[in-house]
Amino acid sequence: MSTFDIILLILLGFGAVKGYMRGFIVEILSFVAFFIGLFLALELTVPVSTSIFGDTSYFEIAAVLVFIALFVLLSLAIKAGAKALKSMVDMTIFGAVDNLVGAFAGLFKWAFILSVLFWVFESVGFDISNRYADNTIIFPYIVSIGPTVFEWLGNVLPFIRDLIDSMENLPKGKGTYMTYLDLNP
Repeated sequence: MSTFDIILLILLGFGAVKGYMRGFIVEILSFVAFFIGLFLALELTVPVSTSIFGDTSYFEIAAVLVFIALFVLLSLAIKAGAKALKSMVDMTIFGAVDNLVGAFAGLFKWAFILSVLFWVFESVGFDISNRYADNTIIFPYIVSIGPTVFEWLGNVLPFIRDLIDSMENLPKGKGTYMTYLDLNP
């Protein structure tokens, strides 16, 4: 087992512990909240910025601030609802099950996040697979999670396909795992 594997195990373990403490409901809904908050913030930034600030010289800065504010507010609102639901579940016999399943959800969430980070790094030419991941045990399992999930989502939700296409159009490093992942339908 390499040092890179140990680092990955520590990060995955952290995700599992955090998932256990938060529970499945909060873990999943916070993950969903991230995507919903991101999507809604992207959709609402220009209309809200235009209605509040109009056509001013500092519109771009205002739009960024509105995006951040909308993203944070929408994410916090969904997470607050998830925590309220979690407190109700904790009063039942399913509270312990929620925590155990939350550990698996947290582990998967961190594996997904790491995979997407590796995907982005490799997409811009930072060669992780050859530089750090030689002779690793865990890296080959984690590396394909993000692209696989996005591929599946791209088939279900067409706007995800555009995100995948934009990732594929970034400059790729020679000999990276991006060169052998086939993300085309």
